[in-house]
Amino acid sequence: MASKIKMILCDKDGCLVSYPNKPYHSSWDALSLALPPNKREEWFKIRDYYIGTDGSYEEWANKQVNLLKMTPLKEIERVLFPVPYSKGVKEFFSNLNGNYIKGIVSSGIDIVAEKIKEELNFDFYLSNHLNRKNGFLTGEITLFVEMDKKAERVKEVAERYNIRLEEICFVGDNFNDVPVMEIVGLPIAYNPKTEDLKKKAMYVISDFRELNHILGQH
Repeated sequence: MASKIKMILCDKDGCLVSYPNKPYHSSWDALSLALPPNKREEWFKIRDYYIGTDGSYEEWANKQVNLLKMTPLKEIERVLFPVPYSKGVKEFFSNLNGNYIKGIVSSGIDIVAEKIKEELNFDFYLSNHLNRKNGFLTGEITLFVEMDKKAERVKEVAERYNIRLEEICFVGDNFNDVPVMEIVGLPIAYNPKTEDLKKKAMYVISDFRELNHILGQH
């Protein structure tokens, strides 16, 4: 008999939230809207270079975030908020039945993760911190969830809450979520961006409200 699900973990960018930018619909790329056109072009050159390589995520993130040095936090909040929740997210989490621990594990930015936690009453988030001082970004980032370390962070979360991995439902959408899919009890793909992720998922959804039925069976 399958273990009862006790924790729901979600990726953020392209999963809980869907910004207009393509192909990743991410809050990370939405940051580029706070940049002037020349720096915005550089932002995407950096992304497109690293996304297809085995280069260091730390190096990638720092190069992009350095472009945001001395950008006012208010300008960052202007391009990120209100949070563009994915289909069914607000409805599902606002009316969630059952005693679940709810968390975000994301290689994206903490500013959006914190807002989601507040608005949807999540228990915690793990995300990367955009460093700021006196109301401005410093151009530096503190990494807590590197792109290839999400499974490790999920294991740490399970240990902290004394929950077995098979008691975790994880919802993700992209290639870096595959290692998490392989270790949790209920792996779910939301509008999967890759075939590999789709194959690893137990269910594929296009609306978070579908989770009500799925969780009812687990």
